Amino acid sequence: MSSPRPQTVAVKAYKLKLRRQMKLEPAARAILENCLEQIRDNYAAIKTGADPDCIRQMHVGLRRLHSALKIFDHSVSVPEKLQAELDYLSKKLGEARDWQVFSCSTLVAIEVIAPTEAQLSRLQQAALFIAEKKQKGIYIALKNSRSERLMSALSAWLEKSALIETDKSLKNKHSTEKLVSFAQEVLFHQHKNLLKRGKKLFKAEAGADPRTSHQFRIAIKNARYPCNFFENLFFPKDINAYINSLSTLQDILGNINDGAVAGKLLQVITERQADHIAGSNFALGYLFSQDKLQQQKLRSAWKKFKDIHLPEPK
Repeated sequence: MSSPRPQTVAVKAYKLKLRRQMKLEPAARAILENCLEQIRDNYAAIKTGADPDCIRQMHVGLRRLHSALKIFDHSVSVPEKLQAELDYLSKKLGEARDWQVFSCSTLVAIEVIAPTEAQLSRLQQAALFIAEKKQKGIYIALKNSRSERLMSALSAWLEKSALIETDKSLKNKHSTEKLVSFAQEVLFHQHKNLLKRGKKLFKAEAGADPRTSHQFRIAIKNARYPCNFFENLFFPKDINAYINSLSTLQDILGNINDGAVAGKLLQVITERQADHIAGSNFALGYLFSQDKLQQQKLRSAWKKFKDIHLPEPK
């Protein structure tokens, strides 16, 4: 664990360096601790209220933890009550992050291309008001005793020696398996699943299916996070090319998802205040055109990704 330091700014995940000779149990612990460290540091920073990006980074930390738990799903289990608290927190952070992006990024970008549309400025102010309320709600929630107990429970959960021994598969079957082989197996499995989801998504008849698109986004995250966990076990050129290709897909899908979320949030605003309908309609037109453009970029990026080979271990 890194030495304590004052946290007032958002914290990205620290670089994780696993040793090739490590057994899976200590490797699993190192990965989980790395995820918890990002969560705890951003939790501490959020309470200062100084950097709104802490909300996004804490949300990323929770997603990384979820991915790590999936990797070791036969050997690591979070108590049901603790998992419910994590899910609740993740949902709240996600909602606040959606309003942040909508008010401070999406609507601002639309205003740039149409600076004379006065209704857009009023719409952005209405969205910003809600975003600030959501953000304040997160600050308040993370200062209460419930959140303090959650952070303490997370640390205590990982420290228990029985954590990785909840299932015999990791303790017995995999304890002597080389970490590199295990990492290869994880990356291969996630790559195979991603190809399956991509094939389904890019069928003409499935292109507009929100569920299929969501599953594809999840498959990319499930492929991306293990690459970061096991990154130093593979040749840098191979793993960097693979991660960069996944990142491109993830960024495009993020833009598409932000546009879809923006459409829903516009509806929330217009239902509250009908005088924002004109500005909302203008924004929806822009979002529609951007979605078409991003879908084209996604198809192009997917074609390039399929030519990328899985990284080779050192």
